[in-house]
Amino acid sequence: MEKHPGHIVLFTKEKILELDPHALSVKVDIIEGGFLGVLVKHYKGTFHVKETGPHTSIVHFTFEYEALSETLKSRVPLALKEAVPNSFLDIEAFLLAHPEY
Repeated sequence: MEKHPGHIVLFTKEKILELDPHALSVKVDIIEGGFLGVLVKHYKGTFHVKETGPHTSIVHFTFEYEALSETLKSRVPLALKEAVPNSFLDIEAFLLAHPEY
């Protein structure tokens, strides 16, 4: 990545655009952090949780984005594919360690 070779996503600040509690889905606009200004000019994500069993689920996610440059365009999907699942694993670890949630 041109600006930050070892960029690690520490946080994102998101604005909820759509929320469907029955379908377990949310669409957000990332307004701060993440890959803004590093790989993309702006991006939005849609997350849908699907229950796969009594104590299991899978998260499907898609992103709409505008890359900072043509050079970076091919790197965005790879960066998102790495960062997003790690975020969900961190959330899962927190929830398992704090059953009161």
